[in-house]
Amino acid sequence: MQMIMRYLILVFGVGFFLFWGIGNAFAVELNVKSYGAVGDGVTDDRRAIQSALDAVPLNSRGTIYLPPGTYKVSAPINIKKSNISFIGAGAANTTMFSDGLSQTLIVQPLIRPVSNILIKDIRFTNPATPVYGIGHGRGTVQLNAYTKAISDVTITGIVIEDTPLVGIVVGADKVSILNSTIRDTGQHGIYLSVANDVKIEGNEIHEITMDNTELITQSGIKVKISNNVLIKNNRLSQFHANSFGILVGRSSHSVSIIDNRITLSDKSQVGLRLHSDSVSTGNIIDGGKGYSDSYAIDVKEGTGALISDTQIIGSWIASPVIVRSQAVDTKFNNIAITKGSADGWQFNLNSSTRPVVQWSNILSGGYGINLGRSVGAKILNNSISVVKAKYSNGLASGFTIVDRNN
Repeated sequence: MQMIMRYLILVFGVGFFLFWGIGNAFAVELNVKSYGAVGDGVTDDRRAIQSALDAVPLNSRGTIYLPPGTYKVSAPINIKKSNISFIGAGAANTTMFSDGLSQTLIVQPLIRPVSNILIKDIRFTNPATPVYGIGHGRGTVQLNAYTKAISDVTITGIVIEDTPLVGIVVGADKVSILNSTIRDTGQHGIYLSVANDVKIEGNEIHEITMDNTELITQSGIKVKISNNVLIKNNRLSQFHANSFGILVGRSSHSVSIIDNRITLSDKSQVGLRLHSDSVSTGNIIDGGKGYSDSYAIDVKEGTGALISDTQIIGSWIASPVIVRSQAVDTKFNNIAITKGSADGWQFNLNSSTRPVVQWSNILSGGYGINLGRSVGAKILNNSISVVKAKYSNGLASGFTIVDRNN
């Protein structure tokens, strides 16, 4: 019996050791300076940083630490393995910058899918001279699932600034971009190319601009071909020519835009452009000084967009709200326009199908709601205080207008 008990104890002990080893001994913490990084802003530290990343054993958890310093890299750093934490000493203390018009940090699997990545507390910059069109689809920080899948990525506490490239490009699933600052970047602050299950929350995105931008669409956040996206509690401002605060593409679905503040500059085009079944609620859109072709909300096409509990402030020369001809079943609930367009319609329903405007307050402006050539519009229980006409029926058909006391 004693022999059996000793055997069981031995087996249990070995098993426990192996279990503990898998969970703990295979977690490594590596300092890039131990691999030759200098961090003086002059020395090319790319090889040293990449060596630290490559030194993490496969199937292990690795923390790559960048102490205070400025790390110059001549080509992108590539995270190729799962379970990597790439962490600085805070965005005020650790800076990485790319020496040229290339990305600074890429997550790009080579052999097998990559998951469980953390990028935290680093400032990224790229002081290269902007070149017309060079930033399209290329991010200072980029998640590239070109050959293998990427999932479970968290980007938090970073700063991206002074770069001709897009701030962050996401081609991955289950991504969180949190509490970060993106400013003075080219074309887009955050660009979701093909992504699913993404959360963008608590970020500051400002000054999206680059040279020769008149023909290039720019945006604070662009959602191209993505599903199940939450954009919440972000502050976006100072966009320039031909630009959007938040732009949702026609091939994206289940996009929720909640409690953001968007402030346009005097050349911005649209605060919020929606397609399909997007939901927008609790947002504040400030038109600034106003621009001739600017709109707070522009519903371009698709079915079932819902916009509710939204404040529209600032100056507007064009209509604060426009619904395009290909939009179907767009619903507006509890929209407050506190300073509308002096010479335009506050709601221009254009030639849309079955739009609904209800329980909303138009507190100023020249004209109220233009039904245009819309079909099946419902204008229900709104309060409209404008200088000129409350409604224009135009060539609309099948519409319903129900006023409350106003």
